[in-house]
Amino acid sequence: MVGRTCATLSLFLLGVTVAGAQIAPGNLSAALDTLSGEVTLNWELYGNGSIVELLYDNGPTSSGYSYNGYTMSCRMSPTEPCQVLVIKIYTFWDGVDSLFDAEVYNWLGTEPGTTLLHQTADVVAEQSDWTLVDISAANLQVTTDFMVGFGSINDACYMGYDPALNNGRSWDFDRTLQTWATWDEAYLIRAIVQYQTGEIAELAPTPMIPVPNQPVTKGVRIRSYHELPPQVDNTDDFIEFIVYRNNVETGRSPDTTFVDLLPGAGSYTYVVTALWDEGESDSTNPVSVNWIGTGVWPGEVVADPAVFALEAAYPNPFNPTATIRYSLPAAADVRLTLFDPSGREVAVLADGWRVAGRHEVILDGTSLTSGVYNYRLAAGEYIANGKLVLMK
Repeated sequence: MVGRTCATLSLFLLGVTVAGAQIAPGNLSAALDTLSGEVTLNWELYGNGSIVELLYDNGPTSSGYSYNGYTMSCRMSPTEPCQVLVIKIYTFWDGVDSLFDAEVYNWLGTEPGTTLLHQTADVVAEQSDWTLVDISAANLQVTTDFMVGFGSINDACYMGYDPALNNGRSWDFDRTLQTWATWDEAYLIRAIVQYQTGEIAELAPTPMIPVPNQPVTKGVRIRSYHELPPQVDNTDDFIEFIVYRNNVETGRSPDTTFVDLLPGAGSYTYVVTALWDEGESDSTNPVSVNWIGTGVWPGEVVADPAVFALEAAYPNPFNPTATIRYSLPAAADVRLTLFDPSGREVAVLADGWRVAGRHEVILDGTSLTSGVYNYRLAAGEYIANGKLVLMK
């Protein structure tokens, strides 16, 4: 068995990055006001959900271990079945040998299993930083808890740990004897996963009561000391969104919505990217709108309506588009929103000041799932609701 090294570093918060790649927005939708040519775009930053980041350091200092022949591991507990995208381990090293094995093992319900689900051998460790090992190409799917570990293969490469925290989720695997033993300090190990909903989460060992009657460790560890350089913040910070119309940038937004005024009749396709301080992400799904230009409803004469009104959407049921019309007897601040079957707001179809007259919005349900949706018009003090069914 080989040396154990302790060192200090500053406590910090990290954003989520996937192996240096910038996370792209998703679920882009578009609503077209066919009279004005105004397009309201909405999207989400992290696919179908949002980042869930579970931080667990409880003190200002952490330390590092090497433990040749063992895999120092942490138990991860996803909330549902998921794919493991990235193994994330805090590392540093002395000398020239900075290699370790990144490994994933199964969990048997009360203790780790000995099945090696994945191994990336001879990973080059970062110096006093998080090493991110992208394993997305392995398509590793897990349905329950699993173990993520630092396979120590030399005396000079170290894995960080928190000596002040016993969270009950750290284990050591003797790769020769194929046996596990618990350890009483928190290893600095995480996993980035993607749930079936599209949500990306960074999992970390969370505090829990250690399993009783388990051995604390195997063998004797040798202690020495060495100072770690100051921690460098490697957070990939979000800056803004970039909106493209027909592959040409048309505007930027700090939020997940954007209103664009079409230059004239025609077909237009939108995508949105996220700009991070390390670069621009991939784009969202494309969304297209077709506009025949300024006009009136067929067979009608242009005239200001006498009362506020929200008409029934048509067609209903619809797939994938539906038309929603409303009337304003006077200019008003308008907000037309769409709610999914659970009551969650999923789209803003119109938002802002609208002149008196009849207005029409096209709802594009391409990115929505089948179900009963409610839409709500708030125009000044006037409020009205409607219901429509998406059938795919």
